[in-house]
Amino acid sequence: MLGILAFVAGTLLLLGLLCDFLLTTIGAIARPILSGLVARRVFGGLRALHGALAPGRAADMVQAVAGTAVMAGVGLFWIVGFSAAWTLIYLSGGPAVTVEDASPDAAAGLVDIWAHVGHLLSTLGGATTAPTDTVWNAVGVLVGITGMVVLTLAVSFILATTQTVVRGRAMTRLVRLDQDVEPAALSDLVEALRASPFAAFYSHPEEVLGVPAALHRLAERGMAGGDGPLIRAMLSDLPEFEAPSTSAPDTAFLSSLSEWCARFMMEPPPR
Repeated sequence: MLGILAFVAGTLLLLGLLCDFLLTTIGAIARPILSGLVARRVFGGLRALHGALAPGRAADMVQAVAGTAVMAGVGLFWIVGFSAAWTLIYLSGGPAVTVEDASPDAAAGLVDIWAHVGHLLSTLGGATTAPTDTVWNAVGVLVGITGMVVLTLAVSFILATTQTVVRGRAMTRLVRLDQDVEPAALSDLVEALRASPFAAFYSHPEEVLGVPAALHRLAERGMAGGDGPLIRAMLSDLPEFEAPSTSAPDTAFLSSLSEWCARFMMEPPPR
């Protein structure tokens, strides 16, 4: 009975993680479910730490590493999740793994199975464990393929995220210097943020140099200059942004945008 429960739990966890991972890395969805929850929790903890610190170098450091910490937290969630899922599946099969130089009657323990899965996922090789039969040898191939896919797509996703961060900071510099931002450039940034939503968590020791604050300032400037409809149409597609109806006044849109920006800032923008 316990074996069946372990297999069902491991399989469901594996499928859930695979869906979340694939949709986040190559699905270009604007609202990751599991990984998005982890990202918000990590950033929330950093924001609480930032608020508890006095203004100074320590608080600035927390703000500067926020994006990196969020990405590291999401990566750790995927690593731990996949290893736990496959470990549960291996535990469901009784003696699925043997340990080198162990006595014939000694069964592989939880740590041995976890280490076996870890070697397969990371493709390290050199493990002191081995599958007990052909079936578990075939399962090991699936574990190795999972690890290869996760490592490859994770690197590509991180690269796309950092490129979005660079693109956003380039636009932020233009906004800070009161320079015009081409509509095409703004539209490109919004789409990049939808494909790499964790890029919005990358902050800066000075909030005014962060992407959320720049978008808020750009919206204020555009609406004051008569470009309200265009700005609203573009920013309405920001990831996880619930824009008010088109009939709502600009002040309502700015208020909603301020709430969105506050999710990715240590201190909320003015409303």
